[in-house]
Amino acid sequence: MKKHWFKVLAVIWATINALYYLAIRSCWSFISGTLGADNNQSFLIINAPFIILGLILLTTVLSYVFLIFLKKGKKWAIVINSINLLFTIGFVASFFMGFYGFMYYFFPLFGKYLLIASGLYILYFAIFRIPKLKIKRPILLKSLIFTVILGVTASFLIDFSVNRITYHSVVYAVEDDYQIVFSSKRKSYAWVEIDGVDYYDLSAGVSRSEDLVHKITVPMSVLDAAEEYSIHVKAIIYKAPFYGYTGREITESYNFNPINYDDGINYYTLSDVHHAVKGAIESALNSGDMDFLVVAGDIVSALERYQDLELTNKLAYEITKGEIPVVYARGNHETTGKYSEEFYKYVGSVNQEFYYYYNLNVYSDSFKVGEIRGLVLDLGVDHNDDWWEYYQTSHCLDYETKQLDFIDDYTLFMIADIPLLFNYKMVVCHIPLVIVDKKLDHSDMITQMTDKLNNLSLDISLSGHTHYLYVFEPGLIEADTALSFSSLYTPSASESLSNHVTDFNFYSFVASKRSYTQTEKSEVIKTDAFIGLHINVVQNGILGGNTTDASYINSRGEKVSIVNAFYEKSYGEDIIYNS
Repeated sequence: MKKHWFKVLAVIWATINALYYLAIRSCWSFISGTLGADNNQSFLIINAPFIILGLILLTTVLSYVFLIFLKKGKKWAIVINSINLLFTIGFVASFFMGFYGFMYYFFPLFGKYLLIASGLYILYFAIFRIPKLKIKRPILLKSLIFTVILGVTASFLIDFSVNRITYHSVVYAVEDDYQIVFSSKRKSYAWVEIDGVDYYDLSAGVSRSEDLVHKITVPMSVLDAAEEYSIHVKAIIYKAPFYGYTGREITESYNFNPINYDDGINYYTLSDVHHAVKGAIESALNSGDMDFLVVAGDIVSALERYQDLELTNKLAYEITKGEIPVVYARGNHETTGKYSEEFYKYVGSVNQEFYYYYNLNVYSDSFKVGEIRGLVLDLGVDHNDDWWEYYQTSHCLDYETKQLDFIDDYTLFMIADIPLLFNYKMVVCHIPLVIVDKKLDHSDMITQMTDKLNNLSLDISLSGHTHYLYVFEPGLIEADTALSFSSLYTPSASESLSNHVTDFNFYSFVASKRSYTQTEKSEVIKTDAFIGLHINVVQNGILGGNTTDASYINSRGEKVSIVNAFYEKSYGEDIIYNS
């Protein structure tokens, strides 16, 4: 074996490189992007990831061939190991160039692939090599191997797990209802009970039972009045066409707090978590009491695994405990990945789409004193439909155009005079609706949306996407003119200057940064660094309008000092304005 150690190293090294490359498949487009695909979609550049895949697999196959069939293959092993070294250097460099943002995917996947490869090798060795050894009772060893194979096969065919509620309740505010979302360990049917009335997760009148996630719609007024609810699941043990067996009933009970105005309205918004849930949760909890939570998208980097589908609910539950409403807007990263088409089941949505209105009732001493009226909008992907990374699958322009009509349809809903103490109007969209990036993506659509939103007398617009903290105050920057950074603002090295702002007449906040201050480098690898936005709103009498106090809070519980990135103005730790 000693004389073959260099060839064995070539095999192991090439195998690890191949498994690693397969595990980072969600990042393969970065290779084409690094080679200049943004401006040149030639065959070699667009297909570079697959060419590299072919070379890696060829290297791996040759390393096995040289080990098995060439007794004097040391020179070939040197060549293979030199190629392995080049691939490894490339992988290390690419990791620090941007792959680290997707480490939540490929490290677990790489570990899984490595475990499978190791198991296959051990199985091969046990079946084809061990019998050559002098074992007194080989039948026992072969029986053990067969038993292990049988057990693994059975585990894939039969679900031996005990049912439980895996992801706890999150209450999404959608239109005039709440959509209560939770998940179970096994495929189950589910329901919610409020004041003795059961509300079921149904498909055309029949309980849905072939899914792990459960979304149940209940009237907002009913849950607001009851202030408590319980969730229930029962697993389907055996399901035949006309009969079946169910498991035990599993239930959890929750208190619910409708929005209370006694200390004004307090809420918190976050976006662009990209799996760093620890810091995001800490930032939210450090902001103090809140009446509702706004989640403005990109909680994950892609929807590649079942856990990615559930991460938004995990984050929202840890902040709200299922006791206050959540408003959700989809991010561009949640349009990508293997399971992106299933995501509508897991968060607030209407007809499998992610734009809708919401109307939250506001109470004081159990009496309704106001309303929070809002729109959730969704630009979908972050580039125009013809962008090379979408390989002709994006048709978001039609999707966005429908939302222009949607804004028109709900203009009267938003601006109608309501004879109540408190009235508040807001819009949430992951991609900011007041700024156009340097590539002019969605430029025409953002301009049209801004023009329509200007008619709604908005109190606030909330977004994410940029991974920076921006405040857009109406009237400071001339619309459609080239932007430049303020002398008060120190942009990070990777921060690109956007093209221009639209002609907006409402305050807009971008809350999306993984760091501790506005200008320091974003700590993508550090999962406990995060900044979100806390907002307190009070009304100055029935005719006096609303006063908003917005403050960015980091995961250390500190208020973050803010300057305007594009205008010579410093806000300090509290951004206060009247609307």
